[in-house]
Amino acid sequence: MKGGAKEGKVELKFKIPTLKEENSIISKCLAELNKGKAEPEADKAFGLIYIYELIKYIDSVSVGDETALFDDLKIAERVEIIENLPLTVYKQLATFFKAFTSYETEILTFDEKTIAIEPTFFDTSN
Repeated sequence: MKGGAKEGKVELKFKIPTLKEENSIISKCLAELNKGKAEPEADKAFGLIYIYELIKYIDSVSVGDETALFDDLKIAERVEIIENLPLTVYKQLATFFKAFTSYETEILTFDEKTIAIEPTFFDTSN
């Protein structure tokens, strides 16, 4: 899809990232944030983090007859595709992730207490 389809219906398919995949994407994001000598402006840093957060959950993007399978692309290529999506797609993504977060909170809440899933949850060293 690089340099490919510019017009047509945009369709995204989602997935749950593996821990390995998530760690790889987070590492790349941190490297991008630390690339310059000065600290990035907050709005630019937030935008970059948001895009990297999105690519963790996207399996593929189709525009018209062309499809980009994210597992077949480098992280930088995934970012480029996401950066070129129409604004309406970002609004739909925000709505989707808001619903996803609400669902996640709902299934992790018992007796009005929410279970926190933090990195120590996955620590197998003990």
